[in-house]
Amino acid sequence: MAYNFQLIDKTNNEAIELSLVDELICKEVLNVIPHERFYGGSGKNSFNWFDSIGFQIASGRTLENGDNSVRKYYQESEMWKPELPVIEQIIDFLQQKYTTKNWVSWGKN
Repeated sequence: MAYNFQLIDKTNNEAIELSLVDELICKEVLNVIPHERFYGGSGKNSFNWFDSIGFQIASGRTLENGDNSVRKYYQESEMWKPELPVIEQIIDFLQQKYTTKNWVSWGKN
């Protein structure tokens, strides 16, 4: 079973490539150079948003504020407290620009 997600651009209602989203997050939020192979950039301020925030979106959490929001998950987690300021900046960026779509795909048995 695989959890999947897409980000839909609010300006044109079309799916956007996650690599482009990563470039924008690296430049506009994290102020780091995008990494050639890994999401979240390279350098001191890098943060792998795809494996953390992206996983939460793929798992069914929403960018909209509420009981099932990505933001609430991170705010209530002690484990993420040190990274919470940067996580919230990334969530703010994603909320402003995108809506989400998620689904589960099943492999062959």
